[in-house]
Amino acid sequence: MAPLPMAVSADASKLWSLGLQDNNSQTTAFDPAQIRQLTEVIPPDIQLAKLAFNMVDINDSVQGSQSLSALFVDTNLAEFWPNAGFIQQLEADKVLLSHRLAKQWLAKNGTLPELLEIDGLYFQVGGLAPVQWPGIAHWQADLWFTASARTALLQQRLKQQYQSLLSTSADLSILLPSLLDITPQFYLLAKQVTTSTDSQQKLAKALQQINWSDNRKAEIGQLSVKITQRPLHAMLLPGVQFLPGQYQKIRNVSYLLLAQATLLFVLSALQLTILLLSRHLQRQQEWRIRFMLGLPPIQNWYALIAELLPVTALTILFYPITFVTLSGLFNHHQLFSAAFKPDQMQFGLQSSLLMLLGLLVAFGCLVILLRILTHYLSTFSNVNIFQVTTQLQKAGSVIMLIGACFALSICLLNWQTLQQLIQNNSISSQQQTMSILSLQKAPMRYYSALAADLRTRGLQVSAITSAPLQPISEFYQFTLSGSAQDAIEFGVVKADQAAPSILDLELIAGRWFHEFAFNECVISQQGMRLLDNSPAEVLQRQLLNDLPVVGNCEIVGIVSDVHYGYLGEQIPAIVYKPLSGVSSQLYLISQAEKSSITALFNQFNSHPQAGIAEQWQLDELILLQSEQEWSFFRLTLVLMLCATLLFLAGLYIEQALLQKRLGKEAAIRVALGGNTYSILRFLLKEPVQTIFIGTLILSLLLGITLLFIPLFKISISLIIGNLILILLCLVTVIPLLRRLRKNQIKRLLQD
Repeated sequence: MAPLPMAVSADASKLWSLGLQDNNSQTTAFDPAQIRQLTEVIPPDIQLAKLAFNMVDINDSVQGSQSLSALFVDTNLAEFWPNAGFIQQLEADKVLLSHRLAKQWLAKNGTLPELLEIDGLYFQVGGLAPVQWPGIAHWQADLWFTASARTALLQQRLKQQYQSLLSTSADLSILLPSLLDITPQFYLLAKQVTTSTDSQQKLAKALQQINWSDNRKAEIGQLSVKITQRPLHAMLLPGVQFLPGQYQKIRNVSYLLLAQATLLFVLSALQLTILLLSRHLQRQQEWRIRFMLGLPPIQNWYALIAELLPVTALTILFYPITFVTLSGLFNHHQLFSAAFKPDQMQFGLQSSLLMLLGLLVAFGCLVILLRILTHYLSTFSNVNIFQVTTQLQKAGSVIMLIGACFALSICLLNWQTLQQLIQNNSISSQQQTMSILSLQKAPMRYYSALAADLRTRGLQVSAITSAPLQPISEFYQFTLSGSAQDAIEFGVVKADQAAPSILDLELIAGRWFHEFAFNECVISQQGMRLLDNSPAEVLQRQLLNDLPVVGNCEIVGIVSDVHYGYLGEQIPAIVYKPLSGVSSQLYLISQAEKSSITALFNQFNSHPQAGIAEQWQLDELILLQSEQEWSFFRLTLVLMLCATLLFLAGLYIEQALLQKRLGKEAAIRVALGGNTYSILRFLLKEPVQTIFIGTLILSLLLGITLLFIPLFKISISLIIGNLILILLCLVTVIPLLRRLRKNQIKRLLQD
């Protein structure tokens, strides 16, 4: 609809053919007896799309500027209302005038305007609306438009009011929804707030400069504060921007880190077992010597307890490894953290008992294994150190098998509790996802297309259902009265993100929930019938100050009786959307992400009014998914760090003990007249080989991780951190060489 020059009709005779004759006359194409059947016949999922009430400001050279009520009607309404032929003839660029408005203009100016300017768009006056909309006085709008005209008006008004915002925030790209109402006009569909403080200040200042209505200025001020103070939920890593196709990448990296951590924990367990067996053999030799000399054995229980502490710590570490592994297998990355939530006391007690049982089983298996291996090694009469090392390496393989069996035993012991936890997490995930998917009440085929498309991009979408998931968050009562005898008691339901049951009931069917403005509400059919029997001045198109919790509330739709029972109270109800229900969804989106998300949904969007709402859905799903993936990634990263430190500590201790043993053997070789070069090679060969193998393992594992990191542009700081970790592995040999006594080396060289 391109802007047209203003023109005024001098002859309005052509408009009289629709029935403008006297106060009692009605348009012949309109059957008032069927209005009651209208809201009953129209399915709830399209009912409110057919009737939408709002106020518009017109500008006419004859009439001047006026604020008039407007009714936006779907042209498909004739399918449910056969006598509404005049609506079928209503085009997107035309408007129908009410009888009251037409008579007022005729009496004042003697003519009717041919064109009406509304927010810079021009509409042609195409006729007159019915003289009366029986039984529902507040639908007596001054102007009648098509639903597509409402969309065009909202887009135009958004464009005008956000012009200053876009001009002052050049580095911010804002995705403006086309179906949103103008109060309070700030549903920014995005997932990343700019990190620039200057940009945030510009944005807040631009919001304050917009010409908001008086009753919206306070709300916009709160929104501005929230924008500048809101935590950056989607800033997963510095410089990272996650799009739908990248979740599989970060999930693969998380699984890789988890596998590396598990392997390092197993190697650490092997190291610890070898050290403990060596110490146990050494203690047995001491006891045997003291027994041969007739001395009593040393009862050093403190040393035994100290040696068992690492075993206990290692066993405890196997517990979270098992939980994280299972959570990854079941695609519930919050499994480990949920096991220790304070609000799940029953599960916490069960998990503690199972952990204690697992510790006892692991401790018993380790003690039995130590006894068996000790007895096996003590059968050799002349066991040299190389034989002992070989046998200990074999014992390490057995320990790895025992560790795997222990992890499996924890899975079996936790099976029932694990199933309960997975079920609880599934319900919780469904509630979060349903509260997102239910924002748009499009036909089910669009849900199916959305779910299928998201699954192909690695996003988990729970089942779509219309069953209520949890009780309504808040319920209020108030009395609407025009006079004492006309008092009507109403229930007020707050429908926000915390009450997904409201979203699932199709209460706001044709008008999507995020299109609901803060001063708009829907009313139940029972409440509508009571209002129909009240004086017209009670309603006055708005519930002015009679709603203590809502404030100035405009009725924009009717709740079907089919779903009315879910409201939980058998009294007339009004459903509204509070400020807090939307202020938590304030985000900004980058230009690249905006283009990617728009292109994504253009692939399967066929409904002309479904795209924006489904973009909102996708964005919220991206936020939810990214937080889960990032939480799992951080957890595996921490486990990887702990496993690396434990492995390095075990490697250092093992090499320190090895150097002590090699020193004794070197002294023996010197006494036997061994070659100096061969002795030095003997002292350095085994420690260097062991450290080289350990460094090679860590470098290989961390190198594979570094190959994955550039795929999603992690900052250089993380790469430097990994390089430092590898460097620590390489310099581990330095303190070991320093432990060699300088005088012993000099003595060997002199000999």
